Amino acid sequence: MPKLPSFLLFLSIFFITLPLKAEDMSLYDVDIRIDVTSNNASQAREKGMNDANRQAVMTVAKRLTTAEGSKVLEHLNDNQILNFIKEVTVEDEKVSDVRYMANLKITINADILKAYLSEKNAPYAMVEESKIIIIPLFREFSTDAPMLWEENNLWRQAWINAPLTTGPIKIYALGEDANQQITAAQALQMNGIILDQIANDNQTRNIYIADAFYDGIDGLEITLSNYANGAQTTIKVPGMRSPQLFSDAVQKVKEYIIGQAQQQTQAINTAAQEITVLYNYANLQDWVNLQKTIKGSSGVTDLRTDALGNGSAQFKITFNGAFDRLQRALRDKRLNLTAYDGFYNLERY
Repeated sequence: MPKLPSFLLFLSIFFITLPLKAEDMSLYDVDIRIDVTSNNASQAREKGMNDANRQAVMTVAKRLTTAEGSKVLEHLNDNQILNFIKEVTVEDEKVSDVRYMANLKITINADILKAYLSEKNAPYAMVEESKIIIIPLFREFSTDAPMLWEENNLWRQAWINAPLTTGPIKIYALGEDANQQITAAQALQMNGIILDQIANDNQTRNIYIADAFYDGIDGLEITLSNYANGAQTTIKVPGMRSPQLFSDAVQKVKEYIIGQAQQQTQAINTAAQEITVLYNYANLQDWVNLQKTIKGSSGVTDLRTDALGNGSAQFKITFNGAFDRLQRALRDKRLNLTAYDGFYNLERY
């Protein structure tokens, strides 16, 4: 029986445990406003709460998986949706005879939702934490010169007044401190020297130029240009000329950007990955049982032994999806992977 190389034995005995990155729990918080009318206030409140719970669960699910993956939740009834709710805080509320209005903060139970999505094989597509800068240009007509820092730039005001994005992707309008740094014309021309400096100042390469103008009598048309890769898309938002139109447009642009990030993550996550793992087994039966457990875990496509002997094993796990998903699947079976210098140590707990 081949022996495990001595340096691998050393690693397995004197393994350094690295702390796992803490998960951003704000992912599971959703702010929702409800305004429901029914036969009476009690029925309006019940309907509003049920709708809000469902909206919160679907919102968080779309942060963790793709839009297609989140559809596994659509068939659930109100009582089943309630299982995913951890806490509901009523910020303020107003009640009339037939109407109920409230601002809610709903917290989703992370463990239960992730376990359900994993069980239904919903693709894991949660993007890493990132910061995205928006430079909002506006003109009333497409032939006008664009505005950026002017007070009557309604598009920029809408971005400033919009609530902060919840989740790993933080989307901000370029701050007022940059008003001496770039002009609307320079932004429209994608001036590389200036945009590179803005990227360095804000510690992000994710910069979008959002050029908006009125689309006929009503609605907005936005040309969204990604400075990082030059990609450009057009987003149209219908509605009457009002602050609500601009607010809706901000939300639609945010949804597009987050959706793009999830698609990129999903493309990466669907590719097969391979890691090298070290494990100290109690006996051969323990090793045989471990192999069966790992092979039966979600996303695992292969397990190949490289070296075995003296109570230690070195092997490779091939899996589809993000590493975090593999880690969760193994933890569900009381196994934990710890990274060290290109290897992973596997332990039972």
